[in-house]
Amino acid sequence: MIRVKREQSDWIGITASAVGGLVAGVVAGIVLVELLGNLDRARVHGAFGGLRKQTNPPEDPRVLQAAIDAALAGDDATASLDVKGQALGDGVVELTGTVQAGHEAQRARTVVEQVPGVSVLVNHVLVEGEDIPVRDASAH
Repeated sequence: MIRVKREQSDWIGITASAVGGLVAGVVAGIVLVELLGNLDRARVHGAFGGLRKQTNPPEDPRVLQAAIDAALAGDDATASLDVKGQALGDGVVELTGTVQAGHEAQRARTVVEQVPGVSVLVNHVLVEGEDIPVRDASAH
């Protein structure tokens, strides 16, 4: 009888260690990729999004679009930027446009991420002088 309990205890310990190691490896991989800057949030969401229990029905993209537009227009730092958010469905939003500085792109991202219903943000905002050449003001 004692031997059976010890074998069960060993089996539970081994299983717990294996699951813990798997979780730690996945988290470490995501953190490493995020630090290197190549994390594709849409793929991560697709892989792990189904693990989350969805408590609310998917947001109507038109309602989410209106909330995104209002958030960008209502924020003093983003109201005048050439940045647009497009609700693609299922809480996925694509952020596009061109800004003059990295902090402007980050502010637009932060504003949109805080909109209720946004679960994944695909950021395609380009920074002049970093991602694209600086626009010549005299050409406009």
